[in-house]
Parts: sequence; C-alpha cells; structure tokens
Amino acid sequence: MIAQLALQPGHRVLHFGGDEAALRAAVGAEGIVTATTLDSELPHHANSFDAAWVQEQLIGLADPAGAVGELAWVVRAGGRIALCEADWASLAIASEDRATTAIITAEIAAGRGDIGRHLPRLLAAAGCHRISIGAETLVLDLATLDEVAGLAIAREHCVRAKKITAEAAEAWWDGLQELDRDGGFYGALTFVRAVGVVMG
Repeated sequence: MIAQLALQPGHRVLHFGGDEAALRAAVGAEGIVTATTLDSELPHHANSFDAAWVQEQLIGLADPAGAVGELAWVVRAGGRIALCEADWASLAIASEDRATTAIITAEIAAGRGDIGRHLPRLLAAAGCHRISIGAETLVLDLATLDEVAGLAIAREHCVRAKKITAEAAEAWWDGLQELDRDGGFYGALTFVRAVGVVMG
C-alpha cells in the first residue's frame, strides 16, 4: 500500500490505523504524518494532505461513504487515498457440519459487514479515479480466528436466537478443535485493498 500512495519526501499524509513508521520513512524529515480517527468530522481544510491511508477503520462507521468523501475533500487533487478492510462475508471455515458453519459465519458477517468488497465503489462515489484493487486471503489457525472473528460470541448469539441448538454449537466447536489438534483445520478471511486518485 505504501508504494501505491506514491509518496515523496515532504508529503503530508493523513492516516487512520496505517503503518506510521513506514509512512514517516517515506515522507522523510520534511514530511508530515498525522494520525486521527474517522468517527467525527475531520478538523482539516480542503487540500491539506497529499495522501490518506485507512486501515480497518471503516467497518464500525455508520456512514463510511461520508467518511471517504471527507477524505477526498482534505486530500489534494492528484493525491491518493488507500483503503484496506476485511470482507467478513468472505469468512470461510471448513467443518463437516456445513449447516451450522453457514449459520455461524452468516451471524459474524451480519454483525461485521462486507465493507471490504465495497471499497472501490466508495472511492468512485467520493470522486476518485484510476482506482486499483487488490485482495489477500489470510489463512488463520483456530485460536487466531476465534480471537478476531469472535466465534464464541457468534455461537452464543445463534443459540440464544434459536438458530442452532446448544448441542449443535458445542459439537461444532468440538469438531473444529479436533481438526485443529490433528492439523486439519482451515479458516480464512479476505482483506481488500483499494487505492484511488482524487480528481481535480
């Protein structure tokens, strides 16, 4: 993502969860790297920055399109906006109990959304062009996937909502743990990257 931002020494960069050390190295001592959040109106003037990098920050926003639109306002014409988000609708878990897996992964996707696949659309709607798109699928072990996806919470929600029985949830989890112990577990999540150039 750093290379796609086309940063030069002296550039001004706004970032939300990006790699600040890498950004500072790219813009040098004369450049400015500003960290902020997207949960409120940006306190910056139009054309204040040469680039912006957003890393896994749009997912919790009520108005991600509005946030990307603000970015396009504070980044100068010709500057670049880079977005990276998980696409939770892509979550894949291998289990012999496909029905329970489908219900639990749908529960997770419903709560976290599929913002990743919408990044190109958000950039286009904000007035960006020359949009480049990339994706990376990460294969995760069970412990990591449980931590980042909240598998335990999703199971509990599904049981309380009577989408699955407590017995089915327990058997599903036991099966995943057995696969993990035997080296047969597979879980994966896709992250989408999109970079757009702000039009003048």
